Amino acid sequence: MSDWAIALGSSLGGALIGGAIVALLTQSLSDRSERRRLRRDVLRDLAGHRYLLTDQFKGSQGRVFVALNEVAVAYLDDEAVMDALREFTEDIGEGFKAEHLYKLMHAMAAAAGLPADSLDRRQVEMPFAPPE
Repeated sequence: MSDWAIALGSSLGGALIGGAIVALLTQSLSDRSERRRLRRDVLRDLAGHRYLLTDQFKGSQGRVFVALNEVAVAYLDDEAVMDALREFTEDIGEGFKAEHLYKLMHAMAAAAGLPADSLDRRQVEMPFAPPE
């Protein structure tokens, strides 16, 4: 085989391998970005509707319960979030325990790549709610 054919074959092979690597890396980064977006969306829904867990709205239905159910899927591989979710759900029937919600939201924020330590415990535990 001639030198130019070997060079051409090497160039084409390198281009194909390089293209495959770039495609795999791009897909991996895209998946990671989508996962982070999903986690942030679930956290935002929980944070935005957490007032429905307070005594004033006890028995309400709403997006907060959808978000709580989504946590189990969006954070399935995060042990800290799943532990906090179990702790939160164990006592939710007995009444809303704000410290467990804070722990859950803190773990979710950390897993979603947000500055969890900046999360204000007081704001989480005392959500804004419509007047009675």
